[in-house]
Amino acid sequence: MAFEYTHKGDEFVFENYIPSSGSEILYIQQAGYTSPRGSYHIKRKASVKNVMFVIEYILDGKGYIIYDGKKYSVGKGDFYMLDDTHDHQYYSDQNEPLSKIWINAYGSFIEKNVESFGFPHIIIQHVDVEEELLAIHNMLKGKTAYEAKEMTAELCVGLFRLFYKVYVDYRDKREHGDRLFKIQNYIQEHITDGVTVEKICADNFISKSTLYRLFKTELGISPTEYIKNQKIRIACRILKLTSIDISEIVRQLGFYDNSHFSRTFYSVMNISPAAYRKSKDKKLN
Repeated sequence: MAFEYTHKGDEFVFENYIPSSGSEILYIQQAGYTSPRGSYHIKRKASVKNVMFVIEYILDGKGYIIYDGKKYSVGKGDFYMLDDTHDHQYYSDQNEPLSKIWINAYGSFIEKNVESFGFPHIIIQHVDVEEELLAIHNMLKGKTAYEAKEMTAELCVGLFRLFYKVYVDYRDKREHGDRLFKIQNYIQEHITDGVTVEKICADNFISKSTLYRLFKTELGISPTEYIKNQKIRIACRILKLTSIDISEIVRQLGFYDNSHFSRTFYSVMNISPAAYRKSKDKKLN
């Protein structure tokens, strides 16, 4: 494995000097802390042998990961885990260098957990696992490689707790994203059918409080605001591309009357529907 470690300076709480056989359930290679420095930069070429997992939690600052040619930004409170089956590098932001707690490990235990939890080759989650990583560090601190080997069961339990916490966060965020996508599609399909929050909830088997929380968390607006914005977006297209009478647009999009439509349109576009239709600069919201 080609490896480039620029400007050493990490604090190691554990280093394993016994070579890995490649068949261990769990083999912790190193564990430690990275202190803030703009020069911090690690590069690795893809491994063709044992799969190594980089498990890290950012305590402060900012940094970047390049994995298989894609760049990711990470910061305080982010956990990430990646394997070395692809070329990768990670490094500090020059102005806000990161500090982090980390473990490098191998073993079928990690591979099976990654497979069972459905984690991708690189996973980045904003989830607090400092306590779980500290617990593993404390188990390893001051131990020899042989002593660490005797603690395999305890270390596996510690890692499982960490992985499960990440999994719950990963699952919930993924499910929220999928659910939001389906509800957004539902709104688009029924936007001219008098779609309401109540109908969304009934047809998508979701409570009103959960729906509002989902939209606020993921989009920063309420479902009512989202519906309004989508209606005005459609109205903009009709005004721009057709000569359909405004009263017909009001009917198609389910506004109470022309006055209600005009007030709503102005609140979103800061221009009246009639003025928008006449304007030369007809940018869609």
